[in-house]
Amino acid sequence: MGSHLRHLTRFGVVAMIESLARSSDSIGRIHLLVNGGLAAVLLIVGSCAAEGHKWAFVVGMVAFFIDGALLVAAGDYLGAAFHIPILYGIYLGLDALTQPSRLENG
Repeated sequence: MGSHLRHLTRFGVVAMIESLARSSDSIGRIHLLVNGGLAAVLLIVGSCAAEGHKWAFVVGMVAFFIDGALLVAAGDYLGAAFHIPILYGIYLGLDALTQPSRLENG
């Protein structure tokens, strides 16, 4: 559709694979494998975070930070900036998990 929104919301890992596979004829298969694997990992970590596992929040934050750093390395500063509020949201989720519930206190 000609939109640049795809670049704003893409992952740094996908951008890195795209740049490495540009000369390859099998770029469609590479995208499918990378995106499918990334989706599976995100689903597993997200499910664990929803169950209240603190490690899942930490893993998510570290992975998302590294992904943003890959975007900076690729020169996609707008895409990297898009990661900042999401990282903050993950942090808020972890913080809420570690705080005693205000509803229990009255």
